[in-house]
Amino acid sequence: MLSLKNWNLTLLCKISLIILIIISMIWTSINLLVFHKSKFRGNETKITGKIITYSFSLDNLKITLQADEKIVVFYHINNEKEKESLLSNINFGDILEVSGNISKPKTNQLPNTFSYQKYLYYHHINYIFNAKDYKIKKQNNILYKLKNILYKRMEAISNNEYLRALLLGDTTSVDIEEFQSNGISHLFAISGLHMGFIIAIFLKIFKKVPHKNILLCFILWFYAFLVNFSPSILRVVIVYTITLIVKKLKIKLSNMEILSFSFFLLLLINPFNLYDVGFQYTFLIAYSLAILDLNKIKLNLFQKSLFIFLVTIPITAINNYEINLLAIILNLIFIPFFTLIIFPLGFITFVIPSFNSCFQFFLNIFVNLNKFFLNISFGKLVIFKCSFVVWLVYGFLLWLIFVKKKNKLFLGIIGMGICLTFYPKLDKAFYYTVLNVGQGDSSLIITPHQKEVILIDTGGNFSEQKNYQAKNIATYLKSLGIFKIDYLILTHGDYDHMGNASFLLSKIKIMNVIFNRDEYNELEKSLIEKLNKRNISYIKDIDNLRVGNISLTFLNTKLYDNENDNSNVIYFKYFKYKFLLMGDAGTSREKDILKKYKIQDIDFYKVGHHGSKTSTDKDFIDVIRPSYSFISVGENNLYGHPKDEVLKILKNSHIYRTDIDGTINVKIDNMGYSISLL
Repeated sequence: MLSLKNWNLTLLCKISLIILIIISMIWTSINLLVFHKSKFRGNETKITGKIITYSFSLDNLKITLQADEKIVVFYHINNEKEKESLLSNINFGDILEVSGNISKPKTNQLPNTFSYQKYLYYHHINYIFNAKDYKIKKQNNILYKLKNILYKRMEAISNNEYLRALLLGDTTSVDIEEFQSNGISHLFAISGLHMGFIIAIFLKIFKKVPHKNILLCFILWFYAFLVNFSPSILRVVIVYTITLIVKKLKIKLSNMEILSFSFFLLLLINPFNLYDVGFQYTFLIAYSLAILDLNKIKLNLFQKSLFIFLVTIPITAINNYEINLLAIILNLIFIPFFTLIIFPLGFITFVIPSFNSCFQFFLNIFVNLNKFFLNISFGKLVIFKCSFVVWLVYGFLLWLIFVKKKNKLFLGIIGMGICLTFYPKLDKAFYYTVLNVGQGDSSLIITPHQKEVILIDTGGNFSEQKNYQAKNIATYLKSLGIFKIDYLILTHGDYDHMGNASFLLSKIKIMNVIFNRDEYNELEKSLIEKLNKRNISYIKDIDNLRVGNISLTFLNTKLYDNENDNSNVIYFKYFKYKFLLMGDAGTSREKDILKKYKIQDIDFYKVGHHGSKTSTDKDFIDVIRPSYSFISVGENNLYGHPKDEVLKILKNSHIYRTDIDGTINVKIDNMGYSISLL
C-alpha cells in the first residue's frame, strides 16, 4: 500500500503530466501555425555571436552562431596556412565577429526533396551569412573548455571521421547514405543504444561509489551538452532523470507515463523537435516498445527486429521513398557487431588512442560488409509519396497484429506494401516535366501507367558538393514511385546536361543510354566506363526511338564543329500535342532543321541553350509558332540567361522559366492538358 504522502505525489505527477500535455499541445500548435518573425532585418553586414558548432569541408568552414538568434555562417578558407590557423584557434563557445553578406537560405529546387531552408527553419535559423572577414574572441566558460578539450583530443586521432560519428553524432565526413540504403544508418545516430552502453560502463566501473546514479545523471547531461542537446539524446537523458527522481520519491509511474513526460517536455522546449527525424525515430520506437511492455508481449530477437523495422517504415518512406526489406536481417547482423565491437572499440580508442589500429581493422570489416550488401538490389522497394492517412491505417494494422494478435492481418500489411509500390502504375496520364536543376537541363517523360520512363539530360553543377543535385533527382523520381529509367537520353556532352549521370547510376536503375552523334568527349568516355562495368547498353546517332505508344524523332541534320549544335534535338507527338526539345542547339542547327523537316505549330517547346542569344532565331520561331515555351535556367546565373532578345522573340508564346516558376509539369489525359508548377 502506498502512503497518503506517496499517493499524493503519484497523483500530482499524473495531473502534472496531463497539464504538461495540454500546455505542450497548445504551445506546439501556436509555434507550428504562427509565423516566426526573425530578429534580423535581412541587410546586416556584421554579426557577432557565440560559436555553437563548426565543421570543415575542403576549403570551407561552416559555423552555427548564437547571435540575436541562431545563424549559419559560411567562410571560404583562402589557403592551407589559414586553415591550419583556424583549426588551432577556433573553439566552441568563442565569440566570433564576422563581416559579409546575409541572405535567405535556398529552398529545394525539386519537389519532395530535402529542403535546406525548412531544415534550418525547424532549427530556428532564418538566415545564412557569407563571411568575408572574421575576428575571434576567446571565452573562459568551463563547460566549453571541457568540450573543446574532448573535441581536440578526438581530432588528434587519425581517421577520426567515424569516431566523431559514433561518439558525437557528427556525420558530416561520413557518407551516411551508404548505410541508409541498407537500413542501418540509425547506428550512427546518437540514441538509446549509445547511452545504454555509456550507462552500463559507468555503473560497472563506479559500482561501489555512493550516489553513483546522481553522478551519472550529471555526466549524461554533460554528454547531451557535448552533442548539442540532440532530441534523441535528450529523450534518454530526461527519461533517466525522471526515473531517478520517481524512484527516489517512491512515486508509481509507468514507463509510458515517464516517456510521455519526456515527449511533451521536449515539445515544450522546442515544438520544432516534431520535425526532427531523430526525434521521430527515437520516440516512435520507444513508444512502440512501451506498448508491447504494457501488454506484457515478449518478442525474440528476430521478432523485435521485424517489429522495429515495420514500425519505422513510415518515417523511412516519408524521408527516403525507399525501404530495404533486407534491413530486417541486416540489423540482426550489424546491431550486435556494432554494439559489442565497433562502438566499444571507438569509446576505448578515444580514451586510449593506441587502440586506433584495432578499431580501424574492425571498422573496415563493418564498412566493407555494408558495401557488399549495398550491391544487392533484391529487397529494395520504392514507395511513392502518399498521404498521412495511409500511414495511420498502417499503424492501426500493426497495433492489431502485435498487440491484439490478429496475425492474419499480416496479409493486410503485405497488401498495403504492394499498393504503395504499384499504385502509381494506375495513373493513366502522360507527363512531361522540366526539372528545376538550376543552370542546367533535365526533363522527364512518363508514359501512362508508368510503363516507360525517359530522362532527357541530368543537369550538373560544378559548385555542388556531394552530388546534392543528383541525389535530389533520384529522390524526386522515387517519390513518384519510379524505380528505373528505361532510357537516359543525353543531348550532348556538356557538364550542365550530363554531369549528374554517373552518380545517378548508383541511385536508380538505368536500362539504356543514348548519346548524340559526334565523337565522345572525356566526360562521355568516363560515363561509358561506368556503363560497361554495370553492363548497361548504350547507343549513339539514332533517328527514331519507339517507346510505348510514342515515337521520338531525333532531328538529325549534319555534324557541326561544336558540342552545342550537335545536340540531340527531339520531336514527338502525344495525342494531338507536339513537343520539340532543342538541347543546346544554336541558330545554325535551327536553320538546317527547317530545311530538312516540316515542323510547325509546336504546342510545347523546350527553348534551346537556356535562352541564350545563340539560339532561338526569330525565323525559326515564326515557323514553329510554339504555344508554350519552357526555359531551363539557373537563378541569377552568371550568363544572364535568358536574354531579353530571346524573350521578345518568344513574346507570342506563354513562357515558363525554372528560375522563376520552379519545376514545370505538363499532364495530358483524355480531358486535355494542364500545366502545373511544382
